[in-house]
Amino acid sequence: MRRLCFFSVLILLFSVICVGCTQKAEGPKPLLVWSGMDTEFPTLVSQCKRFEEETGIKVELLKVPFSNLNNKFLIAAPAGLGPDILVGPHDWIGNLCVADLLAPIPQGTIDESRFVPVSLEAARFNNQVYMAPLCMECLALFRNTDLMPKRPETLDELIEEAQKIQKDSNNRIKGFYFESKQCYFAAPFIMADGGYLLGKDKSGNYNPTDIGIDNEGAILGAEFLRDLTQKYQLIGEGATEDLSKSLFVEKNPRENRAAVIIEGPWFLQGVKNSGVHYAIDPFPLTASGQRPKPLLGLQGLMLNKYSERSSEAAKLIAYLTNDENMTEMSKASGRPPVTKGALKMCADDADTMAFAKVCEDGVPMPSHPAVAQLWDPLRQSLELIITGRVQPAPELRTTHDRIVKKIELMLE
Repeated sequence: MRRLCFFSVLILLFSVICVGCTQKAEGPKPLLVWSGMDTEFPTLVSQCKRFEEETGIKVELLKVPFSNLNNKFLIAAPAGLGPDILVGPHDWIGNLCVADLLAPIPQGTIDESRFVPVSLEAARFNNQVYMAPLCMECLALFRNTDLMPKRPETLDELIEEAQKIQKDSNNRIKGFYFESKQCYFAAPFIMADGGYLLGKDKSGNYNPTDIGIDNEGAILGAEFLRDLTQKYQLIGEGATEDLSKSLFVEKNPRENRAAVIIEGPWFLQGVKNSGVHYAIDPFPLTASGQRPKPLLGLQGLMLNKYSERSSEAAKLIAYLTNDENMTEMSKASGRPPVTKGALKMCADDADTMAFAKVCEDGVPMPSHPAVAQLWDPLRQSLELIITGRVQPAPELRTTHDRIVKKIELMLE
C-alpha cells in the first residue's frame, strides 16, 4: 500500500509538472483582433506581424464580413469570446457603450495632441475617448475638369455652369448629379446654414431629443435640394448613387456623362482606373456664405471591456496609430490619416490632402443610438419635398415631431 501511495503521488506530481510545462510552452493566448476591412486588410496583417516581431506579443487577426461584424461582437464580447480589439466605424461607439462592451482607450495610449481635433471629437462618447482613430472619410465634389475646368466657389456658380453644360449638350451631360433624397448626401446642405441631426448639451454629450432638421437653416437646405430637381432641372427624381458614379467614369462622348457628382474617397480608385481627368473640390458656399458640412466618418480601434489583456492591447493600439503605420494605412485605403504627422507624410498626394481638408471641416456622424431613428423618416420627407409633393417647412416640422416621439419611446 505504501509503495502504491508513493507511486500515486509521483504520478500526480509528474502530471502537474507536465501541465505546467505544457502551459509554459504554449504561453499566453495571442491578442485577438477582429476587422471588417477589405482593401486595407493585407496592410493591417503586415503591421500586426511587424508588431509581433518587435514586441514578442502574438496577434491573431480575424477578418469578419463587415455586415456581420457589429452583431457578432455584440454576442461574443459579453460571453468572453470576443476580440481584444475591434476595428470598425466610430458611429458604433454609442450602441456598444450602451451595451457596456467597450472600455475607454487607456490614458497615455495615444497622444491626443497629435490628432486632428475633429477625429477625437468623433471618437468621444460621454466625454471619454472610446476609439483610437486610424483614418477618416467624408463626401466631397468630384469634378470632371474637361467638362468643367474651373472650380465653382459658390453653389450659384455651380448651378449656373451645370445648367450651361446640360443645355449645350442637349441634356446628354448631367451638370450636377447625386442621390439628393438619400440622407447622407443631403446632410451637407441641411447642415450648411445651421441645421443639424443631434444636438449636444453644455458638457458636450449628445442630447437625443434635440433634433435640428426643422430649423430655418435646415429648411433652406431642403428648399435647395428641391430646387435642384424642380427649378433647375439638374437632378432627376430617380437619381441614384450607382448611376451618378457610372455617369462620372463614362468617357465615351456619345454616352451620358456627369460633370460634377458627390462621392467619398472609396470612389477614388474607380475614377483613377477610368482615366477621366478629375479634381476633388470642397462644397461651394451657400448664398449666405456658409460652406455645406459633410458627415465625417472614422475607422478606428476599440477596446473590448472584457479583454483580459488590455495592457498588451493598448501597446498594439499605440503601435498601429503611429504616423508611419497610419500613412501606410491611408495609402492602402485611399482615406486620409488622422494625425498631423501622418498628414505631412501624405502632403504630396493631392487627393488625400483634398479630402483631409474637407474632413477637417466636417461634422462627425452622431454616435448616439438615437440617430438611427432619424434615417427612415427623414428620407421619406426628403423624397416628398424633392418631388414637389409637399412644402419643406411644414413637412420637416411634422417629421421632427415624429422622430422625437420615436426616440422618447426608445429611451423609455
